[in-house]
Amino acid sequence: MIVAAETSLPIESLYYAKAVVPVVLLALFWCWESWFPFFGQQEDRLRHAGRNLALAICNTVVLALTFGAVTVLVTDWTESNHFGLLNALNLSEPIRWLLVLVLLDGWTPTRQPIRHDCAPGRLE
Repeated sequence: MIVAAETSLPIESLYYAKAVVPVVLLALFWCWESWFPFFGQQEDRLRHAGRNLALAICNTVVLALTFGAVTVLVTDWTESNHFGLLNALNLSEPIRWLLVLVLLDGWTPTRQPIRHDCAPGRLE
């Protein structure tokens, strides 16, 4: 019997955050680019490109740390609440790791054709 535990943070809010954060960041960067334009500053192009690269790296690090932490929290929650397929099957750790690798490696190549077949304009 699998029992679902209540969480203090609904999973739907993570979907909203995943959609809202890039939009807010793009709007913020768009405003910043408007205030400090790229064109018209011939001598500062290299510094401008470096600033954009630094922002891109910082954005990547922040998003990786944020969603990495969320992933760890979710996996800890599923482990502690015995939720999911691997927790329902009582397997030893080496077999679980092997099954995880096989499932991930088996699922990843099947996603690509599915995503391309369902792309807008390709539904026939």
